[in-house]
Amino acid sequence: MRALVRPSSQISARARDTEIMKTTHVRAADAQERWLLYDASEHRLGRMATEIAMALMGKDRATWTPSELTGAHVVVINGAKAVVTGKKAEQKTYDHYTRYAGGLKVVRFADVRYRGGERLGGPAVRLDRELRALEAE
Repeated sequence: MRALVRPSSQISARARDTEIMKTTHVRAADAQERWLLYDASEHRLGRMATEIAMALMGKDRATWTPSELTGAHVVVINGAKAVVTGKKAEQKTYDHYTRYAGGLKVVRFADVRYRGGERLGGPAVRLDRELRALEAE
C-alpha cells in the first residue's frame, strides 16, 4: 500500500503559517501548592461549591493534568452563614440513602445550618476534618 502524502504546494497557506500546539504535562512535584480561603458569608452556596470543586481538581489552572494532583487546598470559613437565594433556606433538603430498606434520610438545609453549617454544599464539596479544625481556630 502506498502512503498518501500531500506535496507542500497543496497545503493551504493558513495551515503552513500556524504554529504547532504542544501539550504540556505537569508532574505533581512541579505543581505549585496553593491555599484558597473562602468566606461563605460573601458567596452564594452553589456557586461557591462549584468554584471549590474546580479548585480541588485543579481545573481552574491552565496546567491541569488529569493524572496528577495539581489542585489546591481549600479552607472555608463562616459555613453557617452561607448565602442562599429564594426559598432554598426553607425548602432545600439533603438526601442520603443508607442502603437498607426504607433507609432514606432527609435533612433540611435549615437544620444543617443550625447545627453549625460545616456540611453545607452537600455532595459538591466535602470538607476534611483537618479543614474543619482550621476553621474552628
